[in-house]
Amino acid sequence: MRVLLLIMAFGTATSAPAQFAPVPRVPAPSSLPPFVAPVGPTQAGPWRDLHDVRERIARGRDAGQLSRREARGLRRQARYVDGLTGRYAADGLSDAERRELDVRTRVLRDETAARRSGARRP
Repeated sequence: MRVLLLIMAFGTATSAPAQFAPVPRVPAPSSLPPFVAPVGPTQAGPWRDLHDVRERIARGRDAGQLSRREARGLRRQARYVDGLTGRYAADGLSDAERRELDVRTRVLRDETAARRSGARRP
């Protein structure tokens, strides 16, 4: 019994300092290293243009300038470009990726305008 009391007394004496660990301090925002980049896109990306293309497709469908099939195909292409945008932006857009997305978005916008005006692709 005495041994058990000694072990319990010794065990509580050694575990007590571990319970009083100092709370880690969070650095103030001004003390962050200069290489930490802000979260979120800093430049206007292809997201705004892609949103504009989607609105043009919807307006063309509502106005009867696009058939249901044409609108579905154009929306499918917009989703593909949007997927590429998400994959490319996961690790930051390089200049080449940004140019590719801009070209794809421009082609989609021009194709939407052509289909809405009645010009058919061969």
